[in-house]
Amino acid sequence: MADAADRRGAGLRPRLILMLTLALLPLGAIAYWQSARVISAAERQEDLLLLARTERAANPLQSTIQGALGAAGAIGVLFDRLQADPDGCAVYLGRILEERPDYSFVGLLPRDGRMTCSTAGRPFDFSTFDSFGESVEDPRINITSNPDAPLSGQAVLIVTRPVREGADLKGFVSISVPVDSVAATVAGGLGAAERTIELITLNAAGRVLTSTVPGADVELHLPPEDGLADLLAQPGRVRVVADATGERRAYAVATLVPDVAYAVGSWPVASQTPPWLSALRSLGMPLAMWATSLVVAILAVEMMVGRPIRTLSDQMRRFARSRRLSDSPELAGAPAELVRIEDDFRDMAGSILRDEATLEDNLREKNVLLKEVHHRVKNNLQLISSVVNMEGRRVADAAARAPLGRLQDRIMGLALVHRALYQSDDLHRIDLRRLLRELAQQAGQGGAALGPAPAVEGPDGIALDPDRAVPLSLLVSEALTNAQRHGAGGARIHVSVEAGEVRLRIENPVAAEGAGGADAEPGGARLGSQLIRAFAQQVGGRLETGADGSGTYAVELRFPEEASKPPAKDY
Repeated sequence: MADAADRRGAGLRPRLILMLTLALLPLGAIAYWQSARVISAAERQEDLLLLARTERAANPLQSTIQGALGAAGAIGVLFDRLQADPDGCAVYLGRILEERPDYSFVGLLPRDGRMTCSTAGRPFDFSTFDSFGESVEDPRINITSNPDAPLSGQAVLIVTRPVREGADLKGFVSISVPVDSVAATVAGGLGAAERTIELITLNAAGRVLTSTVPGADVELHLPPEDGLADLLAQPGRVRVVADATGERRAYAVATLVPDVAYAVGSWPVASQTPPWLSALRSLGMPLAMWATSLVVAILAVEMMVGRPIRTLSDQMRRFARSRRLSDSPELAGAPAELVRIEDDFRDMAGSILRDEATLEDNLREKNVLLKEVHHRVKNNLQLISSVVNMEGRRVADAAARAPLGRLQDRIMGLALVHRALYQSDDLHRIDLRRLLRELAQQAGQGGAALGPAPAVEGPDGIALDPDRAVPLSLLVSEALTNAQRHGAGGARIHVSVEAGEVRLRIENPVAAEGAGGADAEPGGARLGSQLIRAFAQQVGGRLETGADGSGTYAVELRFPEEASKPPAKDY
């Protein structure tokens, strides 16, 4: 069983899972790579869609700003001429307002900050404004907002463009666009998809120009200052960052005027997909393919192999335990290979049953013959005993009859062994206590009937093989004859098993007149003593004899207990 356990490996299912996993590993890797690419492309497509919506929502405002910059550029070409003729300048700029009703103010701002030519109709000094000084030090296109413009008196979007002559700064052209007009233009251009966007426009410095966010908390919908700078530094992308309140929002940044103004569209994000979930999404298709393949393969193996093999195994186990075989094959619809295995097994099982039946018949016949042999031998020995008895009766001398009586007892001891064998169910084992009782009864009524039958003490179930039963029965017969001839009567036989040895003790009180008899002491030279020693050697035991202080003489024999049934011998 230990060798079978050592040879037993993993079951069919774990091996199948391992082999399929190895077989599907390259396909899984390809599927994972393709899924990752598809998911990445989908995410990029989604980003592009959000960016396109932001750009579409900002298109009206971008057109307005770029138109204002174009108009400022055209006016800047006439900067010196208009500055030299203030009246003509006012007329020219007023005509521009008439043509562009979406403008609320147009003016020329010279380098010294004193505006004399504008649509306001009056001069204004900007030289005291800090922002004007910053613009002179770093002249560039700038777009700002003013909720309360001093010249137009309303919230405006101010587009300022510098006018240069070579490297020298001449001044600026400033055009104001009312925020309400811009908001109306933006709202009119929004589609259904764009209306979900919170659109905020900012200049390069991060200051809010316009917003579709209601109320005055526009800055709360934008990232903090550092995050906003990083956001504007990477236009054309969609990023998910936290706004000023900590809420995560998706921001799409579109460029209105490069390095001047940007449109930021934002959407609240319920939760950001963690990286492990994104990786799991990429693994979804390979895992589904692997799991589906395993389920199909395991079901196929279970139906075509596992279940038929278990059925066949049950048949084999049932046959091994009870030698029962079903009347008809049990693998209906199984693969042809397994059906052939079942047919071969059923043929083999049938052959085994026939061979075992033949062996049982042969064994039964052998046992019957052996019992008949033992019976005939017993009858022949009894016949010889009867002949010896008849010869003894014809001898007149008692001293001459005594050897014949001893011979008759020995012959009957052999007959008892053969009778025990043919009466026993097991021809290889004789119950020792039963044999001793029969020998004791024979001693009490055999030969010259020298005394009563000795008592036998000891447990049943001590087995003795026939090879030791013959010399042991002759030894007991000799010892009982000596005890009856030279003892005072009351002989006893005690048998027990101690430490793997059988202890056989025959004892009797010693008569005063028989204490010195030659056969009373087995160590003497008489034939009985010699036979007892010879029989003890044949049994393979240790013989001890002698009398104790209480006047009891004992013959004690110790020999190994039979460990197992001896193997059958082929004669």
